[in-house]
Amino acid sequence: MSVLKQASATKATCQNTANSLLAIDSFRFLGTTITRDLKWEPTISSLIKKAQQRMFFLRQLRKLKLPPRMLAQFYTAIIESILTSSITVWFAGAIVRDKLRLQRVVRAAEKVIGCRLPSIQDLYISRTRRCAGRRLRSIRTKTSRYMNSFFPSAIRLLNTK
Repeated sequence: MSVLKQASATKATCQNTANSLLAIDSFRFLGTTITRDLKWEPTISSLIKKAQQRMFFLRQLRKLKLPPRMLAQFYTAIIESILTSSITVWFAGAIVRDKLRLQRVVRAAEKVIGCRLPSIQDLYISRTRRCAGRRLRSIRTKTSRYMNSFFPSAIRLLNTK
C-alpha cells in the first residue's frame, strides 16, 4: 500500500530493471504537503486557511463576552495547534513572505483576544528546543538549500542555548 498520492497531472516514469518509479510534483503526508522542490508554500497556505476558519469561532466567543484568559486558551488549543502543525519540519525552509503570513494570523488573534501571544518564531524555537540536551555537530555544505532545511537549522538552534 502506498502513502503517496499524485497531486498534479504532470508525471514521469523512470524505468528500472525490477521496478517502475513514478515521479510526482507533490504529495501530502500527515497533513504536510511535500513538493518536489521542497517549497513549503502549499503547506503554509493550507495551515493559514484552516486557522482563519477557526478565527471565526474565536470572534464569536469574543462577542459572547468571554474573558481574555478563556479566549487565549481557545486560541492555544485550536488555532495555535493548527499553525504549529509539523512546524519543526517546514519553518526553517519557509520563505519570509510565508512566515509573515503566519504571523499575520497571530496578530489578528492578538487583536481579538486583547493580549500578547507568542510569535511564530518563538513557537518554533520552543518546540525545537523541547527535547534538546547536548551540543550537536552539523555537516558543512556550500548550498543554502541544505542549510535552511530542518536538521542544520535545528542543530544551530539547539547549540545556541
